[in-house]
Amino acid sequence: MQVLTARNEPKRVRRTIARAVLLSFLAVSACLLAPPAEIAVAFDHALHVGGEQNLKCTFCHPSTSTKDQAGMPAPEICAPCHDKIDQDQPAERRLRSFFDEASRYRRTPVAQLGGDLRFSHQAHVRGGQLDCAECHGDIAHSQGIPRPELSKRDCMSCHTERGASNECATCHGQLDKSWQPATHDAAWIAQHGVTVRSQAEGSANRCEMCHDAQSSCAACHRETLPADHTQHFRLRGHGVQASADRSRCVTCHHRRDFCQSCHEQTQPRSHVAGFGGSQNRHCSGCHVPASASGCTVCHAGGGGHPTATPLPVSHNPAMNCRMCHGQGVRLPHYDPGSRCTDCHR
Repeated sequence: MQVLTARNEPKRVRRTIARAVLLSFLAVSACLLAPPAEIAVAFDHALHVGGEQNLKCTFCHPSTSTKDQAGMPAPEICAPCHDKIDQDQPAERRLRSFFDEASRYRRTPVAQLGGDLRFSHQAHVRGGQLDCAECHGDIAHSQGIPRPELSKRDCMSCHTERGASNECATCHGQLDKSWQPATHDAAWIAQHGVTVRSQAEGSANRCEMCHDAQSSCAACHRETLPADHTQHFRLRGHGVQASADRSRCVTCHHRRDFCQSCHEQTQPRSHVAGFGGSQNRHCSGCHVPASASGCTVCHAGGGGHPTATPLPVSHNPAMNCRMCHGQGVRLPHYDPGSRCTDCHR
């Protein structure tokens, strides 16, 4: 009868039971296989360093100036005080909670160095080079455990200021300049320009960490032009791109007078017959609409304005030029609506 009942159960119910059994099995397996949880010791630096105790960092971390690791205190260091106060403390704040059965200081959630990165306390503290607070912050007022919140850029900047080496081997055991980030694949040559201009903070995107940014880029692109530097770009397209985003050009062309020095030998293709001279079609480049990003890119001093036809002796700047010019007298150029005396002085 029971077999018949089981066979008659809806498939949906049996699937639900199977899923519940499977999930229970996975949960138990995860608990059994998971590594032991990291124990967060309830240690308060503000109480010990900044309070009445006023302890020095080396009181608890004795090997700071002699070894790579700062070292942790032994139970007998803490016992003189804790033997007196532990009876009134909760279990997680008693001395016994800080140490395991072998009297070793329990693991605490301090910052962990990744990969082959290495750090030597003695190299930084020796001879009074750095105070603990330089990396750990205001320890005297830190609740809990002070974790250094430093980026690679912070460390490299500090090294530069203090004359320390920023070579890879200074902080890495195996990493050197021959190592290539994962981004440096077959498509990297075509894509690296976008990454350089993005100024991303990731280490793999910061070229200067392995390359001398100015000399390496310039030396490479003297041999291999960027993919968009085609013949059309050289003759026509570069002017449009430079007008839209001049900072992109400056990535390689650092000289401020680069454009001007080139165009002193080769005039822009817009400077054709009628651009200057009596027709003065060049006026519209700056004045239609009024802009400081056209002619003044090369003609920073105002261009040829001093050579414009001066006001006749019988004229003065207060006159309304358009009462005559543009009505009965034809203007030799387009009238942008600006003050005539801006050019005719």
